[in-house]
Amino acid sequence: MKTITFILMLLSCTSIMFAQDHNYQSKITINPAVGAIIPIKKLFKGDASDALIGYKDLNFYWQALSGSLYFNRRFGIQFDAQIAFVDKVNINAPKFQEQVREQFGVDRFFVAGSGGEVWYANMKSVARVMLGGVYRYETTRWFLNPRLSVGVSTFDIQNASVVLKEKDSHEFYTVSYKRSNVATNSFTVLAGISTGYKLRPRLYLNVDLSGSYFRPNLTINEDVRQASNGEMSSRTVDYKRSIVSINAAAGVIIVLQKFKEFRSE
Repeated sequence: MKTITFILMLLSCTSIMFAQDHNYQSKITINPAVGAIIPIKKLFKGDASDALIGYKDLNFYWQALSGSLYFNRRFGIQFDAQIAFVDKVNINAPKFQEQVREQFGVDRFFVAGSGGEVWYANMKSVARVMLGGVYRYETTRWFLNPRLSVGVSTFDIQNASVVLKEKDSHEFYTVSYKRSNVATNSFTVLAGISTGYKLRPRLYLNVDLSGSYFRPNLTINEDVRQASNGEMSSRTVDYKRSIVSINAAAGVIIVLQKFKEFRSE
């Protein structure tokens, strides 16, 4: 009797293990998604030079290229490339000129002109590229995939200038903004979790929640030159701040390749 009981238990355990293995079929997947970046600690503090940086504290992104490669039923690596387009900014637009005027005093100055590069955001974007390890737990219909990734966040910076005229005077001042570097690449850490429902053997609905951290090493030089005597004063606008965000996204997971024992299914 004990022998029969032992055999039945062994068969039961084998069946359970096979059923569990059956849940972990995917080897290579792609993970397209769209999402939002919600700031906890922000980069901007209200300087006029904020408009010259191709970044938004609150933004939406497209996960343009994302995929996972699993080495076994539990562990794998995941690559993510995300693009977030910032609002359209025209350096010659009245809004930017007025921001500079407000910074120096609307009661003292009015805008006489501006110059610099004209920048449209549909040609510029924020990019984040991440690579890390992923662990997965799956059932017949549900999955849960925590991950930890490192990578870089990068965005562009533009130059600009605005000419201010002093009220009740013939004095002009040129306010110039110059980037300290063309683009900034900041080391980024991201921890997240994906969960969802298996619609079909090769198609899953996916919801992704994560938190990210990076600290840009960025400064913009602000120079003010007086036209009559050429005197110039300068200051540095510092953007070396720790940026913490929550990221929420939704999309699908498409299974491109299964492990050998499941390829015929």
